Amino acid sequence: LMLGPRALQMMATSVFMAALCSQTVAAAWEDALDHGSVRGFPSFAEADRLLQEWLRRYPHVLAQHTIGSSFMKRPIHAYVLGKQQKQLQGRPQVLITSLMHAREPASLTVLLYFLGHMLELYGRGDPLAVYVIHAREIWFVPFVNVDGYMENEGLRVKQIRKNRRPTCGRASNGGVDINRNFAVHWKKDFKGCDEEFQGSAPFSEPETQAIKKICEENKFKVALNYHSFGGMLTHPFNWAKTPQLPKETQRIYDEIALAFGWQKFGPAIKTVGYTAVGESDDWMYGAQGIISMSPEVGPEYGDFWPPVREIKGINSRNFVRATYVVRKAGFEPTVSWEQRPALGSGTEKLSAGAPRNILELKLGNRGLTPSLGHTLLVILAGVVLSPNSVAVTAPGSKPVRIKAEDGTEVPARLLNTTGSASTALVFSLRPLAARSVRSLKLLASRAVEPDGVRRMRLCLAEGDHLGWQSADGGPSILACHCVEAAIPVPPSLAGVSWGPKPATGFVLSSDSTAANGDVALCSLAARSAKLEKVPEAVRVPLKQAEAASKAEAESSTTTTGTGNATVTGAFLAPTFVSFAVLVCMAFFLMFALLQRRHAASLGRRLPKASVPTDVEAEQIPALGRPGEDSSDGIAGAT
Repeated sequence: LMLGPRALQMMATSVFMAALCSQTVAAAWEDALDHGSVRGFPSFAEADRLLQEWLRRYPHVLAQHTIGSSFMKRPIHAYVLGKQQKQLQGRPQVLITSLMHAREPASLTVLLYFLGHMLELYGRGDPLAVYVIHAREIWFVPFVNVDGYMENEGLRVKQIRKNRRPTCGRASNGGVDINRNFAVHWKKDFKGCDEEFQGSAPFSEPETQAIKKICEENKFKVALNYHSFGGMLTHPFNWAKTPQLPKETQRIYDEIALAFGWQKFGPAIKTVGYTAVGESDDWMYGAQGIISMSPEVGPEYGDFWPPVREIKGINSRNFVRATYVVRKAGFEPTVSWEQRPALGSGTEKLSAGAPRNILELKLGNRGLTPSLGHTLLVILAGVVLSPNSVAVTAPGSKPVRIKAEDGTEVPARLLNTTGSASTALVFSLRPLAARSVRSLKLLASRAVEPDGVRRMRLCLAEGDHLGWQSADGGPSILACHCVEAAIPVPPSLAGVSWGPKPATGFVLSSDSTAANGDVALCSLAARSAKLEKVPEAVRVPLKQAEAASKAEAESSTTTTGTGNATVTGAFLAPTFVSFAVLVCMAFFLMFALLQRRHAASLGRRLPKASVPTDVEAEQIPALGRPGEDSSDGIAGAT
């Protein structure tokens, strides 16, 4: 008001311009991936500048490690993404590499886009990005074959594939194929001038020694070794003409392939039509037990150096795929259920009448790591009514029983939820093991069993693995995974079943009065279990949590329905983008004040400014849904 209407008008303009500034800053790193000096791709120097900028901007979640050197003595760096705290040891680890073959630049930009976009979302407080960075440790090796890539930069025909060891009279044909130099089924099949020359011995090359070193020093659950091109996913065993994996391992790869959405997947003989010995995925899986795979990114028609217009789409579509694999390295919950009429035994011990129906729940984990924490908190709302009769509320009464597979009873608490006729059941289980399913039976007496449709809301809350403490000294919850469904009364003795069902999720806020029903439900349950608060660093604005949860729920309707639950989180931290916004706002506000002062000194009014009447708030992109265009052969992916 002190500035007057004209200055306020100019301030509105400055806010608009600041928003444009923030978008420009945010987009700058993306432009570096498809406006580079090497046929649109970034050169080594350009990519390195980008990585160094991220290291400066996110020092608490991104670190650089030198893991070896190339044949030409250039350092090979790994970049480790993950919250850097001592109590976070033991998180699932993921390895992502690119440029084993130097003429495959799309592999580099896909890796850089995943890293950059995850950091960008983290800086905005995006729930899933924060969950990933707090609950995973991801190692990126963008330049496995740094010598070959840098040599391609200066060539008109950029077809260098191998490293730069001199193995052939013609220098351009020399080198060792890094992806044939690993120690599972390594063979001397090729000569020094051949494209697939395997080297003089397994791990003869410093580049493969660097990868071997970090694999042996860490415990990677999954590995993505990016190549291009073709839109296909290869996995072990690539050396075999009739490969066979253990059934459970094959199921894991099938689930990943379904999420990727490519028509071609499997060992090399099924995807590219030939076998490959001494290959990285075969060694990582066969010798280290890593679920390793090689996505061949980019369309079939694009060749190794696709048109510049294709780069952005290739990058963005593969972000969703990589996110799925990163999440699968940890806890990937599924929920299925069956409701059928209760018949006799085991129901007479309930107070206030035997149940009409039995609800059987199956809680699963399709991930490669157990659920995090010492316990898994289960919250089940909408399946029982609030107790209101003496028979139900009397001391010692048990209107509801939950039984484990072995018949033992699982202690549960009844929680009244504000403003609802239903109540929530809260109970704790031991962590869900990797690749496991646990069955539970719910029996509710007729006095608390809803008539007609039950609207069930089930949440699984991961717990105290991060070592954070609540206000009363107990462990805190990291995140909730929730799923909702309507369960009608069975039409016959056959019962009704669903599952597995996808779930949406969020980081738990300590505010139990939140408008978001999931946040409120999980917070209330956590408080009852003396797991009241999460640290300020991972609290999420409630509207943002709700929006992210809604976006994930919408995306699940277009997926394959494979039962993967979505975990989300949040982090509020100052970022380079927010700093740029403040600078821009200050600049334009100063400009407005100076211009008003100048106009006043001249004794004339400022010309009327055209001010936008509505500036749209920047929307957090929904995770879990690829872009509409699909030049590498997909129309949608999980």
